[in-house]
Amino acid sequence: MKTIKETATENAKHYLELIYPTKWKFEKERKIAEIANESGFEKGVKFAQRWISVKDELPKIDDEVILKFEDGSKYIFVYNTTLKQCGNNITHWRPIELE
Repeated sequence: MKTIKETATENAKHYLELIYPTKWKFEKERKIAEIANESGFEKGVKFAQRWISVKDELPKIDDEVILKFEDGSKYIFVYNTTLKQCGNNITHWRPIELE
């Protein structure tokens, strides 16, 4: 499986192939890193991987989420009103799938 950086670089190369002619190969290679670092792809992945504090927000009812506990353990959970049964040591959550 490719890393986030590898995929962002691959997307940047594809983008540059569309906008730069072949004769600008050196310039194109130099810009790949710039575009990969600023890419919306990489920012989107980071957004999807962020942990949300339970102090800031709770998931919607019936959302499938990953819960993170104080001890660092993580569990997949379908959020419902029984969240308190998991205990008060839940610190963060994140969705499994984003809309």
